[in-house]
Amino acid sequence: MMQDISHAVAHFGESLGLQDFGLGADGHARINLRNGGAIGLEASGDALLVSRVVPAPFIAPKSVLAALQASHARHYAARAPVAVGLSGQGDGTALVVSCLISHPNLGAADIAQALDGLTSWVRAWQSSQ
Repeated sequence: MMQDISHAVAHFGESLGLQDFGLGADGHARINLRNGGAIGLEASGDALLVSRVVPAPFIAPKSVLAALQASHARHYAARAPVAVGLSGQGDGTALVVSCLISHPNLGAADIAQALDGLTSWVRAWQSSQ
């Protein structure tokens, strides 16, 4: 299954014009974005953890609470459950929003759809602030 996931990640990279993109030996891949954020992909058994890292310098506790509330299944109908966490501190703090995708024929389109869902979630959370 790991080979299928690696193949899907490589095809996803190709769809973005990144010819040599793929999972490293540690099962991770990352795309750094111009806004200081990132897209992370991590193989986890027969699933792929897809993450959006969003810069959130000096994020207020109220905003963290709003993100946690928005990630609850009752508040947001996503393709996959959304997990929310924080990374860093001070002006280097980032909100990390992730989902786990898995199915027998995981492909580049599934990764793109998961990222679209996470991006929509981030935009909805940002507009609620």
